[in-house]
Amino acid sequence: WDERPAPASYVTQEGTSGAWRYRIWSDGKKECWLKTSIQHEVKQASGGLYYSTTVPYPYPVTYTATPTVYVGVRSPNNRPIWGIPSTPASDADTKSNAYMEFVATVSTTSITSDIYIYACGV
Repeated sequence: WDERPAPASYVTQEGTSGAWRYRIWSDGKKECWLKTSIQHEVKQASGGLYYSTTVPYPYPVTYTATPTVYVGVRSPNNRPIWGIPSTPASDADTKSNAYMEFVATVSTTSITSDIYIYACGV
């Protein structure tokens, strides 16, 4: 017999959807992890850097508020590149999609990057 109190929150659902893994907690919190490769172009100039258009990536769960999002990126071809979270004009879209832009030191019409996203919210 275990007399310890039940945890305040526990996982009620977890799974995968495409490249995403996700968990839904009993208190309503939702977490998603993504690890995948994406091909894109980085050619819009801004000072000494170049950036991509905003890239949406649909979440596997629906958030009721805009989640906190962390984006990581790695270029397998050894080109310096950064991934930054981006926000579209519509707040409703940020509850359905992770948005990011890519920034590099050189212009390119096609680069493949490994992306990592963590999103957490309700």
